[in-house]
Amino acid sequence: STWGSIRNSAFLAITLLPPFILIDHGHFQYNCVPLGLTLWAVFFCLRKKLVFGSICFVIALHAKQMSLYFAIPFFCYILGTIINRALYTSNGQRRQKFLSEFITEFLRIAVTCVVTTIVLWLPWLLESRIGDVLKAIFPLHRGLYQLKVASFWCISDVVFKWERHLPTELLAVLSFGLTLVASLPSAYVLLRRPNQKNFCLALFNIAMAFFFFSFHVHEKTILLPLIVFAINLKYLSLFYVDFATVATVTLHNLLQEDKLTLQYYVLLLVYLVFIEQWIGFITSVGFAKPPETHFQRTFTKLYKNVYRPGLYLAIVLVHVGEKFIAPPKSLPFLYNLFYATIGFLQFGLTWVYSNYLLIVSQAQTKQVEPKLKSN
Repeated sequence: STWGSIRNSAFLAITLLPPFILIDHGHFQYNCVPLGLTLWAVFFCLRKKLVFGSICFVIALHAKQMSLYFAIPFFCYILGTIINRALYTSNGQRRQKFLSEFITEFLRIAVTCVVTTIVLWLPWLLESRIGDVLKAIFPLHRGLYQLKVASFWCISDVVFKWERHLPTELLAVLSFGLTLVASLPSAYVLLRRPNQKNFCLALFNIAMAFFFFSFHVHEKTILLPLIVFAINLKYLSLFYVDFATVATVTLHNLLQEDKLTLQYYVLLLVYLVFIEQWIGFITSVGFAKPPETHFQRTFTKLYKNVYRPGLYLAIVLVHVGEKFIAPPKSLPFLYNLFYATIGFLQFGLTWVYSNYLLIVSQAQTKQVEPKLKSN
């Protein structure tokens, strides 16, 4: 069936993303464990199996603390779902005993998370080594970012040297505040209307907010937004090929150090051929959402005809320049910064558009609600 073909090819499109293969099986950091657990958590939550979803996410969080990127959307989705369950029956009738229903459901999830956490922390609790673990989880001593990464802090550091002018403690507070502010719009929409579209978009939006503004981000961190970007293919198909390509490109310097340049080029080119064919297929069968508003149609046209050719021209020029033109001695990391800047522009544009889609979704739901109530 058509749906079976879409599902199977979507599985391949996600698992064959070059960054996952290159980092897990070339750089040998096994992000597939927490990322896979996160996908299972999303799967269970969307099917309203909140206990199983909570267990999977708590384990993912302890497998790699960077899974904190997903903590806010999971919290908002689960809390919003609990509130809706407490307010309404399965038939849509308003409950009389909201508070008792809410407390029961909330405690069930809370106890699940606490018990799972205690079990995972038990070895360190028994040896009284919690302090050592916390230092490893929050490495403030390692700085705002590592190497040249496509984050706000790295790109803006060209203009203002953050770590030279501000103390580490203040930068930590500042990064926390910016991350929270950038996450609030998606968190608000998701808490009010915890549906599948809002959950998937909020996962990506908030993960990108963490990537841009949180403390100590490195190149490999893009894997976290990338995995939840992949499950938004239905809504962000316009950006899929370019986001996956640029995510791989931003890892170029790291992979070069690991002597994985050949694998980098081969995987990237093969994936581009495959994914272009697949995007064409899912568009032809109507799976990918077409632009709905005049703004979206105009943006799509400009993106395809103007921005995208410029993007790939810039990628090619930087690769060729790095190969044949040595950077000035005073700017040894010039090409690294070019790769990061390309990433920042592509990630930022995708992030802004995804937030726009979520806000439009919220506005459209508000317009429909009065009609539903009148019926």
